[in-house]
Amino acid sequence: MLSTDMWYQLNDFYNRLLAFGPGDFSEMRLSRTCDAIKRGCYAQLGVAENTFYRDETWPFFRLGQFVERGDQTSRLLDVRFAQQQTGLAADAGRDDFTFWTILLRAASAYHAYRRIFARHIDPGEVARFLIFDARLPRSLAYCLIEIQQMIELLRRNFGLRHAAAAAEQAETVILGLEAARKDDHLLENLHRFNDWVQLSLMQVTDELGQAFFGYARPAEPAAPPPVMSQTQSQTMTAR
Repeated sequence: MLSTDMWYQLNDFYNRLLAFGPGDFSEMRLSRTCDAIKRGCYAQLGVAENTFYRDETWPFFRLGQFVERGDQTSRLLDVRFAQQQTGLAADAGRDDFTFWTILLRAASAYHAYRRIFARHIDPGEVARFLIFDARLPRSLAYCLIEIQQMIELLRRNFGLRHAAAAAEQAETVILGLEAARKDDHLLENLHRFNDWVQLSLMQVTDELGQAFFGYARPAEPAAPPPVMSQTQSQTMTAR
């Protein structure tokens, strides 16, 4: 049950999207259009944060938000490294200052990054910042912690014990991130790592879908992240 304010914001946002014409997606106006969409999304989240009734629907709302956000952060980061691996990147040295600045701004993370790394923008540091820094609301680490907390809220406060499988899967992904943090060759395997992250988030969604919405179980689970050692992989499989 949506609050009146949340419904009005959603309806207004929807009508503003419908009002966009072909010219709004031209090269000259695309940035302005995307900015308007982003601001509408921020407004929607702000209204939800301040008006959404805190029953068991709230954790589900947050789960959808952070599963989607974590997935999109992974895909945003993957674009550049995929370009370099396929030879499509314009700069061969992974030191294109302009591109990495744009990427950080796209993740609303530029000023946060510059607070930590004030003197330069390094591709490896950008990647690790967007993956591991739990103080950044769009990092994978932050999203996964929030997912884990929302699943635990469903189990503890609302007695939804069928969330146990999703909780176990979320913990597995967090352990995978902890292993990846220690891997010195993460950037070399970043594309495969991002694939694993995306498949793992799909698994979390599948587990929740099976527990609460009657979804069928998928055929195969995601493999462990390629950056882990064999011992770490065997340990997580045993769990």
